[in-house]
Amino acid sequence: MLNLPSPRPVPRHLLRLFSTRFFPSVSFPAHGGAHVLITPTWLPAALILTSIASASAPAEDPVPPPGLVLVNGGRTAIGTDPKELEALLNEHPAMRKHAGPFIAETPRKKVDVESFFLMVNEVTNEQFAVFVEAAGSRPPQNWGVDSINAAREQDLAQQAEVREAAKDRGETPPAWVRFEAAEWWRENWKRAEWTVPGELAHKPVVYIDYQDSTAYARWAGLRLMSEIEYQRAVRGDGTAPYPWGDQWEDGKFAATSEMKRVSDIFPVGTFPDGVSRDGIHDLAGNVWEWTRSRYTALDGFKPVTLTVGRGRNREKIDNLPSWNPDRRIVVGGSIQNPRLMARCTTRAGTDRFQQINSVGFRCASSTKPGLDLALLLLEAMPAEVRPVDTNGPLTYQLAQALALQRWQTRETELEKIEGYEVIAGHDHALFVPIQQIHAVNPTDLRKSSLEEGLLHLGMFSTDQPLVEPAISPGSYLVTFRGKGESPEEPEEDGEDEQSEDEQSKPLAEVVQFDETVDNFILIDMEGAPVAALPVSRFVWGNPNILDSKVEFRDRTIIQIVDEEEVEVQQEWLEFDIFVKGRTRKGLKTTFGVRLEEKGRPDSWGS
Repeated sequence: MLNLPSPRPVPRHLLRLFSTRFFPSVSFPAHGGAHVLITPTWLPAALILTSIASASAPAEDPVPPPGLVLVNGGRTAIGTDPKELEALLNEHPAMRKHAGPFIAETPRKKVDVESFFLMVNEVTNEQFAVFVEAAGSRPPQNWGVDSINAAREQDLAQQAEVREAAKDRGETPPAWVRFEAAEWWRENWKRAEWTVPGELAHKPVVYIDYQDSTAYARWAGLRLMSEIEYQRAVRGDGTAPYPWGDQWEDGKFAATSEMKRVSDIFPVGTFPDGVSRDGIHDLAGNVWEWTRSRYTALDGFKPVTLTVGRGRNREKIDNLPSWNPDRRIVVGGSIQNPRLMARCTTRAGTDRFQQINSVGFRCASSTKPGLDLALLLLEAMPAEVRPVDTNGPLTYQLAQALALQRWQTRETELEKIEGYEVIAGHDHALFVPIQQIHAVNPTDLRKSSLEEGLLHLGMFSTDQPLVEPAISPGSYLVTFRGKGESPEEPEEDGEDEQSEDEQSKPLAEVVQFDETVDNFILIDMEGAPVAALPVSRFVWGNPNILDSKVEFRDRTIIQIVDEEEVEVQQEWLEFDIFVKGRTRKGLKTTFGVRLEEKGRPDSWGS
């Protein structure tokens, strides 16, 4: 889980240390209890913007997180043509009164979708249970059936007692009040008993709302898919109505209401004939799936009038969809709906807090390691510490994010889905650089950092214990201070009336560092400087594709032992970064940290 501190007012004596004010903006790239088997995987990232690369690096096959597979991007048909809708409503006349959501599928157009990773299955109760145990989150209400039934019986008994007492007094007994299971569970789950019934383990988790699904995704180091990504996964380069193609046979490809005498959802992977070209199961039917997309019109939407029926039964339908950007789109249909709703283009706007027995989810991830995490952390950054400079808001380069991520997985008995994994945890180390520093050469950079204040270079984040610098896991702004003494500041009006504790202290007294060398100064999420690290590499030059990378490296440290100098080898995690200056040239530097022993690379895998 990402645990960021609550913001507090930044003390005046600390604010004066920085050239930045605290407000800013971030630019985003276009698109979008069982035995534990530890199988960690490092996913290194060196993500270079093509705009600054002088040459292209050899492409490598991206490595997906556990349980996900690659969906190659490309030109994708999105939406439905009105003529197709007319044919569908002629085939299913009972759905004409619900034409609004179908019209919401128009128009059909083609868009470019980037490659991404997608989970091979809808998240199961088995998978979700690990998250609930680790994060202390609310379990779905169908895990607490026995507690809910006991509470219902107690409630009915209490109401019966009150009614009998009223009758004994010759009064009209109060009306029966319906017991609301969902409401009772929301209020009482923390002190109620619950368990995951064995028969539910490999079925999709339900009774979870949008917030529950996003919380799981963040904990797992993943995210929800977008509606456009879903359409890419189910359609690829074609326009077939279903993930497997044009064919339909009740009960063969997907779980829909056409299956007679069946109403409960199936375990994931029950319908292998319905698997997608990428090996992804249950993209249609069984349960609806949350996406992160808001329920708004597709680009290019215009009101349309559909003509359906024949002869005297001919009618025109022009229902407008009930757009609501606070709702989220669910896709895929369910066992409770006909196959009409299992089409690739179906999009239903759903209240974010709805918890029902027919809505689940699956997770996705960008192919660029660290990109989703960087976006999440920058969105969570308190406004008080988001930097701007005299030229305006600072922009972070998410496409240049450098990250190492690892996942732990648990053993599972589910074998029928290739690639199915139960994530047991996720760890990360991340650096996100800013887009540009306002300097033209090293002298200008150092001078500016001394005269105008610390220069912001980016954000560093990790959930791993650190030895150097000796700070808590979390997110930090990384700033630069050039070598040299800080110029004295003129006294401000009324400053002589301040107490000694209220007066600004020199930065070197707040965090100890050597002023004769360049230093990184780390700022926490409450706006306070907490650590300094000497800069080991400082180069000003043109960009190169090898400028940005992250890896573990040995450092030789000189220590004094029994009055003698001894060389000691230490393993450091180092981020090589490039930040562009005002011209094409910029700063090439290395930011490094030392993790605790248990966090070193031999425990993270290769």
